Parts: sequence; C-alpha cells; structure tokens
Amino acid sequence: GLVGSEMCIRDRSCTAGALYLIRNPFDLALSYARHLTVDVDVAIDRMCAPENTNGSLQGIREPIGRWDDHVTTWANAAGLYLKLFRYEDLLSDTEEQAKQMLGFLRVPIDLGKLRWAIRKASFKSLQKQEAELGFRERPQKMDRFFVSGRAGTWRTDLTADQIDRISGSFRDMIGTYYPELAAEISG
Repeated sequence: GLVGSEMCIRDRSCTAGALYLIRNPFDLALSYARHLTVDVDVAIDRMCAPENTNGSLQGIREPIGRWDDHVTTWANAAGLYLKLFRYEDLLSDTEEQAKQMLGFLRVPIDLGKLRWAIRKASFKSLQKQEAELGFRERPQKMDRFFVSGRAGTWRTDLTADQIDRISGSFRDMIGTYYPELAAEISG
C-alpha cells in the first residue's frame, strides 16, 4: 500500500488535487539543455532515455524517464485528481488558465488578488527578482534561470535533425497534446 505523502496525493482530504504543466518537447529540449548546462543534442538524448534521472545538490536522484512516459505516468495516474495544462496556453492566456487552475482546485477566485499574483509571477518580474535576490533552484553553472519565457523558439533554435529526432521519438504524444504542432511538423 501507499504510505506517507504517496497516500496523501490520492486522499482528497489531504490535497485539493494536482496540476501537471506540460511543455512541448521542442521548446523543452532547449530549456532542458540550459538547465543541465549541456548541448541540445545531449538534452534530447536524455529526453528520449527511459532511464533518465535528474539529481539534486543533496544527492537525491529523481526518475524522469522519457518525456512521453513522464507525461503519461502523471496524466494516467490511477486515483489522482489531476488536470493537465499546457505551458504555451498559460503564456498566451494567463488569467484564463489561472482561473481554470483555481477552479479545478476549488479555490475561490478573487480577481484582484489573482491579477496581483499574475503580475508578481510574470516572467519579467521573476527575472527582476532573480537579478536582485538570486534564485535558489538555479543550477550552479547557469548564469540566469529566467531567460526568455517564450514559446516557439524551437522554430529558430533547433536544427532540422533535432526537430526530426524529437518528432520521431514523441510523435504520438505530440499528436495527443499538441495536434497543431503535429500538423506543422508533418506538413
């Protein structure tokens, strides 16, 4: 059986639910490479590796697996009250997506507080905070954690071979969660 926090994620008396934020694998490859401070091809290799793990400064290894397996594991977790949101939708319509998140979690919405929180959590605000105060989760070798916060940079920053590797590895999952990208890369 489940113990401790594992049990709590399935017990609605312990949690309002879980939000899973998915990012398209093309932009994710660029962000992941920056996060790992490795070449984009190495990041793509990691995203395609079933044995992929991330490590912390405290020596804790977190199993990540393949990008599509990670998404599937969360999206299909039995008994978990979960809603999936796309990072790109959050960027393009932040207020509406935030309202949906709060609604899913049954949190009353105070529009003034929500808009204040959105301003404080904007990418520009996070960049300013990082410049002034640092950012504890920034990997040591990385100059800045909050760099661009945009979607779609893969179109100019990935090579054709890299796009082919990602689309070939994750075609089904891209079609499920990003049908507009599936159409774009196949057309």
